[in-house]
Formats: sequence, C-alpha cells, structure tokens
Amino acid sequence: MIKERDYIKSPKENGYRSYHLVVGIPVYCLDTMEYFPVEVQFRTMSMDFWASMEHRICYKKEPENKEKLAGDFRRYARILEEIEADLRHITTDK
Repeated sequence: MIKERDYIKSPKENGYRSYHLVVGIPVYCLDTMEYFPVEVQFRTMSMDFWASMEHRICYKKEPENKEKLAGDFRRYARILEEIEADLRHITTDK
C-alpha cells in the first residue's frame, strides 16, 4: 500500500465520501519488474452516481454558478447519506 485516504471519516468539503487506496502493482517485462501505482476507490452506488454527476456538471461544463452548485452538491451528499442510513437500518432489522 502506498497511500490511503478516508473520505468517509473525513468527507471532502463538497460532500464526497469514499475510501481510496493507492497500491503498487508489480508489472513484469522481459527481464525486469516495476511497481506501478493503482488507485482503488470504494464507494456506495449512490456516492458513485453523485461523483459522476458532480464531475460531469462541475468540471466538464465549467458552469457559471459554481458556488450555488457546490452548495447543492453538499446538500445532495447529505440527503444520500441519510437515505443510505435509513436503508441500512431497514435491511439490518430482523
């Protein structure tokens, strides 16, 4: 393992929650071996959707109202976190 980032315990300012690991993967060539960094991101389906939409809207389109959008995305992240907690409660009740 090269690096670890826990955005679940400490979410990003924009509301993003995920767990990232950067690991070294050995790649073998004819007479040598090198380690290449590979990042693995663990996130819920809802946070994956959130991250895809946030990237598409906030970075690819260069919107004029970035401040409002940032607030909107923080709110969406909180809403998704509440939904996930409710669903976790429903699925673990026996």
